Amino acid sequence: MHGPLSRLYPSGKKSWALRYRRPSDGRPANLTLGSVFDSADGREVDVKPSIGGHLTLRAAHLLVAELKHEIALGRDPGSIHIAATARSRQRAAPGRCMPPSR
Repeated sequence: MHGPLSRLYPSGKKSWALRYRRPSDGRPANLTLGSVFDSADGREVDVKPSIGGHLTLRAAHLLVAELKHEIALGRDPGSIHIAATARSRQRAAPGRCMPPSR
């Protein structure tokens, strides 16, 4: 496990990712951290980096350092992010747990 990986898609979209091993079973995993933010004037944005945001190289490195610490503590940042996303979606639409059946 090293620093953030840069991904370039055929559409031209660029994103940062982290490749790591899941603490629970040692299987390899990929976590997309967010899109690449290229500021025209080279200034850093003074915001705490988070998964899913626009990240400069420096912000991506800070986020990877935090995630590596979580992994060292035995936590899986990918699973934590998926669970948090599901909780926020549930709060946004509490009555829509299941799609209507036909």
